Amino acid sequence: MALKATKLSVSQVELDLTDYGSGQTVKVKIDWTSDAEGSSSATYNFGQNYTFTGSSDTKTEDVRGGAKYTFTHSSSLNDPDQDIQINSSSGNSVSWGFEDGGGSGTTGVGGGNTDGDYNDGVITVTFISVTSDYIPDNSVCPTPQPWSNFGVITNCGSPPSLTTSANGINVTKSGNSVTINLSNYANKLTSINFSHSVTSSWNNSLGFNIAEASDIRVNGSDVGGNPYSKSSYSNNNMPSSSTIVLANLDGGNYNYTFTHSSTDGPVPKRDNWNRVCVDVTDPETQAIFEQCSCNKYEETYTGTWPPCPKGVWLVKSGGSTVEWVYSDGKDAGYESQRSTLTVSGTRPIVPATGPITMAIADQSLYIKGMSGGRFSVGSYRQYVNASLTNRLRFRDPVNRESKSELVTNTTDPSYDDDNYAAFSEFRLYAGAEPP
Repeated sequence: MALKATKLSVSQVELDLTDYGSGQTVKVKIDWTSDAEGSSSATYNFGQNYTFTGSSDTKTEDVRGGAKYTFTHSSSLNDPDQDIQINSSSGNSVSWGFEDGGGSGTTGVGGGNTDGDYNDGVITVTFISVTSDYIPDNSVCPTPQPWSNFGVITNCGSPPSLTTSANGINVTKSGNSVTINLSNYANKLTSINFSHSVTSSWNNSLGFNIAEASDIRVNGSDVGGNPYSKSSYSNNNMPSSSTIVLANLDGGNYNYTFTHSSTDGPVPKRDNWNRVCVDVTDPETQAIFEQCSCNKYEETYTGTWPPCPKGVWLVKSGGSTVEWVYSDGKDAGYESQRSTLTVSGTRPIVPATGPITMAIADQSLYIKGMSGGRFSVGSYRQYVNASLTNRLRFRDPVNRESKSELVTNTTDPSYDDDNYAAFSEFRLYAGAEPP
């Protein structure tokens, strides 16, 4: 690429920048010198007019490429012998001189005498640099949806506080396990209704291994096993609401533990877009165009997941009703699971000493459905000896054992007339009636 200068007339020169693109800006320096006898000038327009006068001047201009520009010379002499001579017509620098027709030397183009030195207005245009226009791409990519639309919680709230009451069920926790202690229910069979709820959409688990109960029913279904050898229970996808009956637990300084857990939901993902841009040069104008595109990709959340704390928080300890919650970390509120245990009933054991009246037997031992009536010792004998399951329902929570059999053929005067059973054999026992 080069500057070009062409004589148009005796007073005009054309500066040609068509070697450069219209999308380019050419920086040039323009030097002016003059030793004219009269007043000599030169005018150009690179967007606005500028006129050189005097003996010397210099201008630096940013000129649009891809165009031609005219320099017009004039003199106060208005001599017909004025003329222009191109000194350098092409390259990084072009130059020409103007003869104003004054002087007594050579014969000019008009027939008169001139000094003939073409120094009455000399212009030199020198290339400095070229820059291409940069046209940015103002397009924007879609904004991804906020992470809150995908389950990310930014305010989990505060965990519940613990309220403590005297007596009743004592509650402690370790990790994700909660242990109840029935030391305030010594010498009693203690039945508990366990209300359990799940509010989270993630899978939440509950498990316990409580063999020392006569019956355990979850939503009406028995967990299996004989009385006081009950099977463990575990469900890794608890329903939204469950009713659990823990019947006739051994009362005393005994612990019963419940364990909670959950399965984390998938880490959130969302659509996002990367803006990728390249510069493309227009072959005609040489302008540089930024061209951008939006590349869609799946972005995975990199913050803390689950977003909220996981674990167990005790809500109420002591009294006949206790409560705790478990958080799986999915939602605010710390209540993915809520467990409420209430003592539904107790049954005292037959005293170790003193008379055993029929009222005591009825209070502590009678199990509904015993044939022979509730006030017959024989009825107890028949019930106990009828099956292992029946025998196991007579429970000694002090020594944590069930009745194995009744003594027969004894002369103990406390036995009934048929010599098959006596209430004295039930000291420290209580009857575990099915729920």
